[in-house]
Amino acid sequence: MPTELLRLASTVKLATRYRVVVHDARQGEEANRGLRSIAKLVQPDLCLLWLHPASLAGSLEAARALRQTGGSVLVGTGPLVDLWPEGACRIPELDGLLPELRPGGLCRALDVLAAAGSGASFAEALSGQHPDLQAGAPLERKLLDYAVYDCSADGMWPPQPAVGGGPIARLTAMSRAQRRPPAVSSVLLQDVQGAWVEPDDLLSDLRSCALLGIDWLDLRSVTGQDDPDTRFFVRLFSALARCRASAARTQHLRVTLSAALLRDLGVDRLQAAGVRAVHLGTINGGDAEALAAAVDMAAACRAAGLYPSGVLLLGCSGYHLEEDRRGVSTAIRAGFPLSAGVDVRVGSVDARRWSNWLDAPGSEFVPPGLEPERVVLADRARLALQNRGQLGGGLRAVARQFLRA
Repeated sequence: MPTELLRLASTVKLATRYRVVVHDARQGEEANRGLRSIAKLVQPDLCLLWLHPASLAGSLEAARALRQTGGSVLVGTGPLVDLWPEGACRIPELDGLLPELRPGGLCRALDVLAAAGSGASFAEALSGQHPDLQAGAPLERKLLDYAVYDCSADGMWPPQPAVGGGPIARLTAMSRAQRRPPAVSSVLLQDVQGAWVEPDDLLSDLRSCALLGIDWLDLRSVTGQDDPDTRFFVRLFSALARCRASAARTQHLRVTLSAALLRDLGVDRLQAAGVRAVHLGTINGGDAEALAAAVDMAAACRAAGLYPSGVLLLGCSGYHLEEDRRGVSTAIRAGFPLSAGVDVRVGSVDARRWSNWLDAPGSEFVPPGLEPERVVLADRARLALQNRGQLGGGLRAVARQFLRA
C-alpha cells in the first residue's frame, strides 16, 4: 500500500482521539463489494481515498462504492491530487482534497467534522496544519509493516543469495532469473512536515523494523519533497556505520541518490554504512552528459559491490527524438539503466482530453503529448535492458554458470 497513505493513518491513530481503519480495495475479486461491507460495518465519518493516475478507474469505482454506503464525507488525496488538483476537483463523488501529505490538515478537519462545523471551515481545515503536530507526527511502524510489507514492485534490487543444498537445488535456484527480495519496506527521510529526519530517529525506525523481522529497507524521500543534501547523507551514513557494528541482525539497505550526489559522497562511505543497492532515479536519455555521469557512477558501484539501478526517461521537454535514440544506444551498450519509460505530463498537455478521460477512464487511453516513436523506442529499450540483466541461452547457459560456481 502507499506509504504516504499509511503515514496519514498512523498520525490519526497516535496523535488524535479518533479511530482509523485501513482497507486495500485492490485485494480480492469483489473488491468494491468488500469495500461497501467494510464501510457499513465501520460507519466512518470520513473516508480518505488514495488517487493515482495509473489506477484511476479503480479509484473512481471505489469512490462510487463508498458514496453508495451513506453519508460519509469523502476526501481524495495522493499523486493525482498533487499533480493535477484542477482535474481531481472534477470528480463529483469527492467532498474535498487533501494535498501534499498534510496530516495536520487531516487531523484539524476531523476536529471540525466532530464539532459539526460548516463545509467552508472543513475545507479550510484540510489545507491547514494542526498546532499540536508542528513538532512532527508520530510513526506507527506496525501499521505500515506488521505482517506483510510493501512488495518490491520495481524489481531493482540485487538478487538474493544462492540457495544452499545439493547440486540440483543450486541449479534450480540459478535457473530463476533475477530472484528478488520478496518484500521491501519504505523508510522515509523526511517527516510528515517535510523536515529531514534526524539520524537518531531514523536509526530508531530501523531498530523497530529489525524487531518485526523486516530486513529489506528502501531509504527514500517523500514524494514531491526536495531530496536531502550532501551534509544530511554524510551524517546519516556516519550514524549507520556506527550502528552497523552493534546491530543484532543484518539489514539490506537501498538509497536513492543522484549521480552528482553519489560522486560527492563516494561509494566507500555507502559501503561502510551497509548500503547494498543505489537507485539513481530517472535519468534523462536525451542528456548525454547526465547519462554518461550515471553510467560512470553505476560502474563505480559495481566495482564496490553495490547494486546500481535507474530508469532511462525518454521524451523530456526540450530534447529531440534523435537525442533519445543516441541515449538508448549508450544505455544498452553500458547495460544501464535497468529500465526505460516515457515522460508523462499529467494534465499539462491537452487538458480537455485529460478531463474527458478523468470523467470516463479506460485502459485504452493514451496520454496526450506522447510521440508513438518514443513509446516504441522505450519498449525496445526496456526489453533490451532487461535482457542484459538476465542469463541467456536457456538451460545450457544456466549449466555453464552452475559449473563455474
